[in-house]
Amino acid sequence: MKKAKYLIMMGIISAVDIFTDETSYMITNVNSTNVLEANSGEIADQWYDFGGIECRWYLKPAGDGSYYLINRMNEKRVVAVGTEDGTQVALEEPKDSAAERWFIEDAGDGSYTFCNAENKMYLSIEHDGDGNGNVAVQNKEKTASSTWTIEESRYQGEPEQPDGNPTGEASVALVRQELIAPNLIELAFDRDVKVHLVLCVAEGI
Repeated sequence: MKKAKYLIMMGIISAVDIFTDETSYMITNVNSTNVLEANSGEIADQWYDFGGIECRWYLKPAGDGSYYLINRMNEKRVVAVGTEDGTQVALEEPKDSAAERWFIEDAGDGSYTFCNAENKMYLSIEHDGDGNGNVAVQNKEKTASSTWTIEESRYQGEPEQPDGNPTGEASVALVRQELIAPNLIELAFDRDVKVHLVLCVAEGI
């Protein structure tokens, strides 16, 4: 991890050179303890961490102290699409606009806030919810709903299915390598009913 440097720009103190776009991260909301996730490739929401690459993000420096939040599954960026309090954020193809850039600010307690470069609003949880749900921009600085922890993903390689083909959906190998013991050789996922494990004993079947 690089040492932190700070840049004061337009009244915003941003963490510069802390993160790298060569590493994927898990971004967890402090209030809900759920993670930032790409939902259907169109919107970003919060969900329990089931280990998929939908829940992993690259933080790419934009060159002015801000970052692009890029989903590992589809390489789309988190975008602030409005200026009204509570407007849900979207996932869009890169356009290098100010709405795609986020200043990552150190909250001083091991967590961070994401302040949008265009509307100066903060990435937060709609209605301060603590369950699975929408991620939005709000005029709230350093509340539990607008602060996030950023941790390096334990697995940085390309996840693979058991037959060796890459996948951006179930992320079977990713969860197997991170969370599951070697004798649990097959996993099945149901996004709406959390995670179901199909357990197969390696020997003696």
